[in-house]
Amino acid sequence: MKNMKQLIGLAVIGLLSAGTVSAQSWGGGRTAFMAVYENYGLIYDSAKSAYCYQGKIVGLLADEQARGKIFLSPAGQVHLTVTRDTYGKITGLLELSRAEYEEIVTALDAQQVALRKMMQERQAAMLQRRLQGKR
Repeated sequence: MKNMKQLIGLAVIGLLSAGTVSAQSWGGGRTAFMAVYENYGLIYDSAKSAYCYQGKIVGLLADEQARGKIFLSPAGQVHLTVTRDTYGKITGLLELSRAEYEEIVTALDAQQVALRKMMQERQAAMLQRRLQGKR
């Protein structure tokens, strides 16, 4: 399994590159976007309206090389990372421990706070420039 710094790095990179996707952003349901993972046990359960792995609702799917992080369900019972071989081919899905999941989410939360602050500072600077230009 990848070390935790690599997983956090993929989470942060995914956030910064708009790789964070939620089920709500595509309207939920089974999609071609997620089909690549179906051969490895990720199944869309229409009765639960959720993606499941070994019968459990998936909350977070972390894929370092392809899709970043995908938040599938706030009711997630299991969180996964995608494993790949040296050629980048998917070899399987592994469950993240609660600690690994919390570490990724904590890093994402910190990045979101930093991004919000940066955006607020940029907006304030733009407003200041506009106000100075009107004098």
